[in-house]
Amino acid sequence: MNSESILKQGYQIIEELGHNLTGGRVTYKATHLLSGQTVVIKEFQFLGSSWTETEYDAYEQEIQVLRHLSHPGIPRYLDSFETDEGFCLVQQYLDAQSLAIPHPWKLEEIKHIAISVLRILTYLQSQTPPVIHRDIKPENILVDQNLKVYLIDFGFARLGGGEVGVSSVVKGTMGFMPPEQLFNRQLTPGSDLYGLGATLICLLAGVKSGEIGTLIDEDYKLHFSHLIPPMQRGWISWLEKMVQPLPKTRFSSAQEALIALKPINVHRLPKVRLSHPMLLFKGTHWPEKITQKITLINPIPNTILWGRWEVAPHPCDPPHTPYDHSWISVTPHQFEGNIIECTITVDTAHLLSAETYQRQLILHSNTSEETKIVHLEVETGTLPKTQKLEYISLSCLFIFCFCAGAILGGISSFSVWLVIFGLPGIAVVDALLTTNLVQLKQNPSSSILVGVLGSVIGGIVASMFLGILYWFGPVGISIGLILVSSGILGGVILGVSRLQELEKLESSRTILGRLILGLIFFPYSLTSLVIALLLPGVFIPVADLQKARGFEILQGRQLALLTGAVGLASGIWAVNWVSGTLSTLDLSAEVIFVLLMSVASGGTLVYLWCKQAILIPRKNQKLLAHYQKSKAKLIQL
Repeated sequence: MNSESILKQGYQIIEELGHNLTGGRVTYKATHLLSGQTVVIKEFQFLGSSWTETEYDAYEQEIQVLRHLSHPGIPRYLDSFETDEGFCLVQQYLDAQSLAIPHPWKLEEIKHIAISVLRILTYLQSQTPPVIHRDIKPENILVDQNLKVYLIDFGFARLGGGEVGVSSVVKGTMGFMPPEQLFNRQLTPGSDLYGLGATLICLLAGVKSGEIGTLIDEDYKLHFSHLIPPMQRGWISWLEKMVQPLPKTRFSSAQEALIALKPINVHRLPKVRLSHPMLLFKGTHWPEKITQKITLINPIPNTILWGRWEVAPHPCDPPHTPYDHSWISVTPHQFEGNIIECTITVDTAHLLSAETYQRQLILHSNTSEETKIVHLEVETGTLPKTQKLEYISLSCLFIFCFCAGAILGGISSFSVWLVIFGLPGIAVVDALLTTNLVQLKQNPSSSILVGVLGSVIGGIVASMFLGILYWFGPVGISIGLILVSSGILGGVILGVSRLQELEKLESSRTILGRLILGLIFFPYSLTSLVIALLLPGVFIPVADLQKARGFEILQGRQLALLTGAVGLASGIWAVNWVSGTLSTLDLSAEVIFVLLMSVASGGTLVYLWCKQAILIPRKNQKLLAHYQKSKAKLIQL
């Protein structure tokens, strides 16, 4: 004890408060002989210790910082002097204990400590230049019997500007230093918040300072929520933001953290309300991905709901972790907020077809209930049937429509334009027929767009037919009116299922939505003008014959529709080529345009026919073979 040198400076040592012999630091409680004031003397002993030039600079730095500070939460700088063995720093004595001493802190007391330290840091960061402490930990925070909080030990503190930047030596305490300080990167006012957050975690979880490092993973993220009892999780999201590894995801300043903390009731917990306690996933075919949405709502003010999803283990499912499941996924898997929409996706490729599976989702959250169960019921779709074309009826339909096209091509010069502009409308009808309710819900705008295109093309076709029949006089006009009426009726028959399905959408439940749908489908009904008279007597019987060969009803009607369209187009083009209408070598702009449009129109129809008659059946056949081969590996009920 260097009592004589200290006594010469007018201070009488009362007792030793602590020492670090390796570092050459000793702290005394003493009395100033002239004033009788009790003080703390921190002696830095250079002789016989391992002091370096950097540590000597720390002593000078602390004196420099303390001289400029005046805050009730920071011990006042009183004096400094040299001794035979080193230097001494004299500060105000505080009858308080450090947070490193075990104590059964209450939640309100911990929040009070957090607010008090944040106010001290706000003061430090308001200085010009701002002061960054760089060593906030339980040992450097004192609390007296009246819960007055003090921040001590400014040996590692730095002033703002250039002093805040990177230094040549990492200074601080492991486990309480943010990554940017650990790696000697630029510090910010948010850097001190990391140490305060880690300190509060020690108080809440009962972790000693030397053990805080065991909670940090390889990405420098602190994992502590599992150590905190459920009823003490009201402000856990605030704490998690305090100790974020990246400075940009942390609070930017003590003032911001203080504003966020004040309204938090540490005893008030969030609640979770589920929009659906049970979800039904109904498949239409195998395999497919089926999605459903569930909304989580927290009605408790000044709280934040957070948590994660987990698929409950099932004896028939492959082993999985809480974060990964073979055929059920939830996005987002982890969440934070008070209104969260989660998407649950089921991949039926891992399941048997035409079966019903029941599973459970577990919702882990920071509510008093901790977990909630959401029941899932999955009805997988059926496998496609083996499909074989009924060629005789399709051939007869093709020949019939070919002859009709030849007659039409022979009597009307408008027939070419009918092929160019009218028959692509068949492709639109095909698209409408293949659109199911699931697709409508997922993308209603595309379905409505298809209806609009059908309306335009149908109007062109109707105009052409009316123009042609007008030349036949009053009888022609009468027949034209009958065709228009039949076209409207046939279009309504084709579009009624689309309309009913669209009416199920949220956007179409209003009067305005119904009015818009009516305006769209009235002109769309004219799209069926070409086939209105032939549909009942010719196309439907052919389609029914395809149904007996394994094709779905809509798919059979598509085949009949496309076969007739290809036959009609072929007849028109054959007559025009034979008659020389299109065989001229005069490659004018009009002829080139007609040729290009005819290739596009005919190519579209042929592709759609091949798709329905060849490609889809082949795909289904491969799918059936794959299912039979992998059936033993699929997940059982």
